[in-house]
Amino acid sequence: MAATLVTQFWNHDASTWDSPAKIVFTSPNIDDLSAAGTRSHVLPELMDIALWYESVSTMYRKTISQTTPDNIMFQRYGELHTSYIFGTSTTMDLYDSTGPVSDWQPSGQVRHISANSMTYSSVSDLGSGHFQFTHSADSGTNTAVSGTKIFLAQNYCDVPLTDCIMYEMTLGEAYNAYLTAWDDDTHTTTDNPVISGSHYRAAVSVFYLTGTKQDPYSAEGTTYGTLVGTPDEDVILYGNTSKYTVSGTLRYNAIDPSVTGAILAFRPMLYGMDSAGLPFGSYDFITTLHFQYT
Repeated sequence: MAATLVTQFWNHDASTWDSPAKIVFTSPNIDDLSAAGTRSHVLPELMDIALWYESVSTMYRKTISQTTPDNIMFQRYGELHTSYIFGTSTTMDLYDSTGPVSDWQPSGQVRHISANSMTYSSVSDLGSGHFQFTHSADSGTNTAVSGTKIFLAQNYCDVPLTDCIMYEMTLGEAYNAYLTAWDDDTHTTTDNPVISGSHYRAAVSVFYLTGTKQDPYSAEGTTYGTLVGTPDEDVILYGNTSKYTVSGTLRYNAIDPSVTGAILAFRPMLYGMDSAGLPFGSYDFITTLHFQYT
């Protein structure tokens, strides 16, 4: 089956979903946030680098610095503090960097990428991001996991889309999908110091959206989505060396009209540029979503 995707970002100035032509990292000190075709050189170690999205000839500033977003797609998730065995363990210990214990429901479920979930009756904050969940029931039996991200279920996560670029399936399905970066449109070379130096990164998540895409800055834009696989808040995009691989198939939901997607959304960012020692100038490269279809 053929696969059709649309690529969009939220244009806050015009309150519309626009199609991005380019991702631009440059100085945040441009007075007109919609300056047509404006570029400026960046002086590393002297100023922040902003993230802009360009729609044909107009640029829109999204962020003024390159901080790693901890809530781009998902508000509550954790990394296992110690191993957990579904069907055996009586508590689950997580490291959570996304917020205080009040962010978690007092009782509920946490889900693992293996599709196993643990129902908990209470959660305790042990300090320094260490949370302990008291076991109530498991969906899995004698399956040990460790060091892998666990996130809030019942598969649901908050979906703020304010600074993201979204690939949305509007027809068919795509498999073997992954997001990465290349030096040029041959999709074969990474001869670019920004890419080869592991400076280009992204926060990525794949999900089905409950309802339609709203203004993400509005109250209606705070909605929920069903995760497909494990999100990553800091994946390096570097050819075939490092990429975000989609777990499963990107499939258009043609049955339930209340569901939008599947959607792959990402927030690009630069990392370690202050100490990179890069000469001043422009570094062009390509962000690519690869996929196959039948």
